[in-house]
Amino acid sequence: MREAHEVQVAHQAHEACEANGRGDQVMVVQWWSKRWARLRVAGEDGMTTAEYAVGTLAACALAAVLYKVVTSGAVSSALQALIVKALHASF
Repeated sequence: MREAHEVQVAHQAHEACEANGRGDQVMVVQWWSKRWARLRVAGEDGMTTAEYAVGTLAACALAAVLYKVVTSGAVSSALQALIVKALHASF
C-alpha cells in the first residue's frame, strides 16, 4: 500500500517537472523515491526478525519457569491432592 502511494507521488512529481521543463529534477525525484522505498522495506525486515527472536526467547524462558514451578514439590503435592479430591467427590 505504501509503495503504491510512493509510486503515485513520484509519478505526480514527474508530471509536474515535465510540465515545467525540468527533466533533471524528475530523475532526482525518481531516484530518491526508489531509494526511500528500498530503505523502508529493508528496515522492516530486520525488525520483524528481531521481534520473532525476542518473542521466541521469551516463550522459552516462560516455559522453563513454568516447568520448574509445576515440577516443584509444593505444587506437585497440591496438584496431586486436588486430583485425589476430585476423584473421591461424591455426586
